[in-house]
Order: sequence, then structure tokens, then C-alpha cells
Amino acid sequence: MTARRIPILLLALALAPATAMAHYPWLTPAGYAPPPGQALPFRIGWGHDFPGTDTLPRERLLAAELLDGEGNVLAVPLGPGDEFATPPLPGTGPWVLGVRQAPGYYSRTPRGGQRSSRADNPDALSCSHSTNTVKALLGSGAGAVARPLGHPLEILPLAATAGTAAPFEVRLLFRGAPWQGEVNATYEGFDAGEPDYPLTVTTDADGLARLSFDRPGRWLIKASASEPYPDPATCDRNNYNATLTLVVR
Repeated sequence: MTARRIPILLLALALAPATAMAHYPWLTPAGYAPPPGQALPFRIGWGHDFPGTDTLPRERLLAAELLDGEGNVLAVPLGPGDEFATPPLPGTGPWVLGVRQAPGYYSRTPRGGQRSSRADNPDALSCSHSTNTVKALLGSGAGAVARPLGHPLEILPLAATAGTAAPFEVRLLFRGAPWQGEVNATYEGFDAGEPDYPLTVTTDADGLARLSFDRPGRWLIKASASEPYPDPATCDRNNYNATLTLVVR
């Protein structure tokens, strides 16, 4: 490759659509049917190949919460490293575990990706500010799994269990209001290609999406929203990613 073509290649890579290579988080608990009264270990997966092996460390996380079957929301302490655990699980379930990633900037530059805004990268070709949240649906039975945790973009499961016999319903909220857009889902072992996700549906006017799973196992549900950043001199877009992991039985 000639020296003249190298800068052109770098520029092309920097200008490529961010969604094609975008990483996002998901929640990976030690199990999806945990026994009541015991702590549940979990990690935060990271990448674009679920379930993957990469994880997010404590310094890239903001806070964690646990919703119990009675509708109570409990804070979950996050220690150092990338392995965490809930307090002993209260009641008999179900539970929803939720974690917020610390928001951050990402600029695409001729020098490569930088985790900072355009203010720190005057040569930035694009900049995004991401706010990511993750959930996991745990246990089974009747309970308050649909109570919002206040995530900016949030996936609310409308049932505690999912199967292949009937569609699984979720409601999408953006800043507390019904959100309309695409909801994607993938399963453990899916070989991503074209399309990137084996299941894609669109929410209705009430933010409701119905997902027909075609196999049992671990699944990930994902939604993404975007809007202009309020100060173009600092960044271009505010991006929001929300994921929910669960086991389809």
C-alpha cells in the first residue's frame, strides 16, 4: 500500500457509519433462575457479539439497582474489578437487575477513536455521547417486572417468563414516554451476518413490541435511540442503548 493511500484509508474508516462497529453493553448474571435469599454474581458484557467474553470494569459503571417482585427498588453496591454480586435476593422473585453505564464521549478522528468530545479533538470527524443501560430478567412468577427504573431509554418486560409458544411483550419508554422504533433481538450462538439480528420488530404507538422467539436459550433484546447533541461544538449526537437479557424456556 502506498503512503498516499494510507491517509485515505484512515479517513474512510473514520467516516464509516458508527452503528456498523458500535459496541454496547449487556448484563450477564451467573444464572437466570437464582435461588431466593442468596447473592447473585453478575458481569457487564461489552461488544457486539452476544454473549461474548469482554466485560466493563467498575470505573465505567455508574450504578446498579434490583427490582423485586413486590415493586421495591434496592441499590446494589458495585465493588472494584469486573465481577459483582447482588445482595441476597429478597422474596421469591421475579426480579429485574438493572445497571447504568457511565455516560461518555467517543470521537472518530484520523488518529483513531478517542474517548473524549470534539472539544478535546478539534480534528474529530464525528462525535457521539452515549448513555447505555442494561437489565436482566430473573426468576419467574407474577411480580412487578414492568415497573420502570428511570433509565433514559428503557425496556420493560411485561411478563416474568418467555417461551416459544407465544410472543413475549415488552414496552419501550424514552424519558418516560412510549417510544416508537426498532427492537432487535439475538440469541446465544447466532452467527451474525446479514442481517445483524435474527429478530427485528417495531414498536406500536404505545411503545409495545411483540417478540416471537423461535428457540429456547439465552436471548438479548436491544433498542437504540439518537438525537442531536445540544452543543455541536462539543459533539454531534446523543445516543442511547438499552438491553435486556433473559432466558427463553
